[in-house]
Amino acid sequence: MAWKLVIFTFLAFRYCRSESDTKQWIPNTNYDNPNNWNVGRLPCHNDHIIWTEDVSVFLQTNTTMRELTLPLNGVITLADNTVLSLSDQDVDPECEGTDVEFLRSGTKDWLDPDNWLSSQESILVETEKVPCTFDSVIFPENNKYLVWLDNDITVGKITFDGQAYVNGKSFRDDMMSSDQLRSNSPRNLNILNTECADPSGCACRRNDTQLSQYICSKVNCYEPLCQEGFAPVGGCCQMCGCTLSLQYDHNKFNLNNFKSVLQNNFKVKYSDVRFSTSKTNEGRIQVVATDMNDGKMAISWCNEVKADILINLDEFGVIGVTLQSSGESLPQFTADKPIQSGVIAGIVISILILLALVVVVAFLCRHRITSKGQYPHSGLEFGNAEFINHPTDPTAELKGFDNPMYDTPPNKPVEEAGTKFNPIYTSVGVLDEDDVTMLGFANPVDIETSFTKDESQDDDDDDIKKPIDDDCSM
Repeated sequence: MAWKLVIFTFLAFRYCRSESDTKQWIPNTNYDNPNNWNVGRLPCHNDHIIWTEDVSVFLQTNTTMRELTLPLNGVITLADNTVLSLSDQDVDPECEGTDVEFLRSGTKDWLDPDNWLSSQESILVETEKVPCTFDSVIFPENNKYLVWLDNDITVGKITFDGQAYVNGKSFRDDMMSSDQLRSNSPRNLNILNTECADPSGCACRRNDTQLSQYICSKVNCYEPLCQEGFAPVGGCCQMCGCTLSLQYDHNKFNLNNFKSVLQNNFKVKYSDVRFSTSKTNEGRIQVVATDMNDGKMAISWCNEVKADILINLDEFGVIGVTLQSSGESLPQFTADKPIQSGVIAGIVISILILLALVVVVAFLCRHRITSKGQYPHSGLEFGNAEFINHPTDPTAELKGFDNPMYDTPPNKPVEEAGTKFNPIYTSVGVLDEDDVTMLGFANPVDIETSFTKDESQDDDDDDIKKPIDDDCSM
């Protein structure tokens, strides 16, 4: 029964105009606006009020101040019958008094999306937050504005301070004469004084890449909480969620009715999902959905909407639908798993330690003692300590000592029971049995020992002596 009602609605309003959006300018220079003060509240009597350079203040009610600092340049506008007075009397004992600064100085850019409030529940495409070609623009009554306009602008209607303008030139002249509209150079501001006449909707504005890039330059993007975020057509930032891209039958599809179906049939079940629907310059209907987390809820919403559309293509006037969604969530950024940041820090520290070990091993391998007992360099440095190998003969090759654990003597001597031979401390390679005169082994560090050959050997052989080098170093 519900679908019959929806079909009837489509048939009844198929040829109606597409409803345009209404966008309201937010920033003002009102003294009575708490958002215009650095303390987030209105000044009290004992406060020191500071108006910064190039300030523009609109005072709408009678106000008494105790201390006021004025800039060299600025504008103070008083509403009709409004009085501004100064008094040193303590008329507000509860006001302790502090420095209070008025923040609203300088102009605000027309093309900054943050300066506009849409009548629609939500707009998720940043370039569409700025007034589109057929939108109605409202500047609320009893406010003072400073608007920067330096681009060609086309809108459907403009209402300023309760007065509707049907001509862009008259609006621009009135604003500039009151110093509320400023521009570097004269620009066209066109007012069409009409709404979109296409029931399937109208694109926000003509395809202007330069203008879209300028709008996006005003937007602050945040890192999405999902992998492989996406930017919808006309969007400036990566987001989590999904988009539905619809091809439609121009004779059947109605954008306003399609929006109503989405709002009435799916909003209750998916209360945390925000979505917006618009027409792109490519002539397709784009539905963008997201949520406050990783986009999973929005993706479920898109899948359910897509399934219903495919079942009732003819009733919706849709020919085809394509779904695009973001990737998986990033656990390390979720509120319920803050420990993930510690894991990342541990991984980084482990990598640094591993790199340090690799450097140390490479350094030791470069300076190791070779198998021949030679150092590749004449010295080593460790911190503030320096070890230098001085050769006895400056022309001699730098050497160490023979290590029998790695270098085998040319002739291994015969050992008697009770006698040990240590070639580390003995400079000769071979000892006769008669040369061993003591138990244990000869330590050249403590004594100077002479080994004499047998008299039966050739007279030409000299006695062999092993002097001890007092400058022996390990």
